Amino acid sequence: MTSKPEYIDLLNDIRLQEHRAGVYLEAWANKTENKDLKECLSFVAAREYSHGDIFDRRVKELGFDTQEIEDPDFEKKTYRTLRRLPGLKKRACACPPPASASVMRRPRSTSRSTL
Repeated sequence: MTSKPEYIDLLNDIRLQEHRAGVYLEAWANKTENKDLKECLSFVAAREYSHGDIFDRRVKELGFDTQEIEDPDFEKKTYRTLRRLPGLKKRACACPPPASASVMRRPRSTSRSTL
């Protein structure tokens, strides 16, 4: 049996934080009434979820299981932060316009094998 390298725990921690960032950003996107901010946050949330999935897959490819590590305060921290967000409405311009976000997306006709 192969012993687990120390970096596997780090990869698992990164996986968990990427996923939690997706949860947080998705919750924020669902709360805002600003259409442009909602689109921006939803795009970034999807990317964070994707990063979590990539780290999950990599740990498994290396032959190890991922572990769920509870953050008992995560839901409470997220709620407290989101509760204060209406005051941030004026800062909605902090995200790039939705058109620039589409530049980051891979064209649908491109397959992974051609990249």
